[in-house]
Order: sequence, then structure tokens, then C-alpha cells
Amino acid sequence: RDRLISQVIDSEYINYKPLIPKSFKTELVVNKEEFLQKIKLASIFSSNISNIELDLDPKNKKFLIKSNDSLKGEFESEVEFVNLEGENNKLNFNYKYLIDGVLNIDDEELFFGLSEEKSPALMKPVSLDDYIYIIMPMKV
Repeated sequence: RDRLISQVIDSEYINYKPLIPKSFKTELVVNKEEFLQKIKLASIFSSNISNIELDLDPKNKKFLIKSNDSLKGEFESEVEFVNLEGENNKLNFNYKYLIDGVLNIDDEELFFGLSEEKSPALMKPVSLDDYIYIIMPMKV
């Protein structure tokens, strides 16, 4: 026989809105499926801390995903994008967390706002306002 017991907690939920970044150093709009495939490919060559590098260069209209490991080798691939604006930026992310965020976006294109390694980045669908994903870059 199964039983479910619950209790109402009389407390206020944490105010999470200040944690959501409002402005970014670099903004990217990219095709979700291509981005996901390139992350998965880069993950094969990532180090033991599961990091991959996103290298964004709006001035030269380039977006690269890179990874390397002394035993597995190196990976570098250019990713096509819909829009890339702001300043040049290089940040490392745990590929597992990137994949989790991308898989939960129910849209063909995603927005990715990035600042610096001490600031959270934000992913969300381009045409929907029902989901945001916040991810911290890795300090390598």
C-alpha cells in the first residue's frame, strides 16, 4: 500500500530574479540542432573536467567551438549562426550542462547571452518566453 505525505512550508521562496542576467558582453542566436551536434562532437575531445571553449568573434563573424585533451586530441569547428553581436569573448563551459540546457529548449533557434567567466550566461528560445536556462562558465 502506497502513501504520500506532504507538508506545507510557511516561507517565502528565494528571490531568484536578481540572478538572471539582464545585459551581456556578447549575444548569439544560433540553430539549436547544429549547436547541439557541435557540442556533442567537442565533448569527445574534452578534458577530464568536461570543458569545451566557445570562442565568439563578432568583428570577424566567427563562432568556434573548441576542445582538447592531451590523450584524445583536439577539436575545433566553426558554427554557423543567425546573429552574433557584441565584443570578442572566449569562455569555457561544462559540455554536460550546455547539452542539458539546449535539449530543454523547444524552438529551432536559441539565444545565448554571455559576459565573462565570473558572470552567469543565459540561454533561451528565440520565439518563446516560457523558458530560461542559466549556466556558469568554468574557470580554467
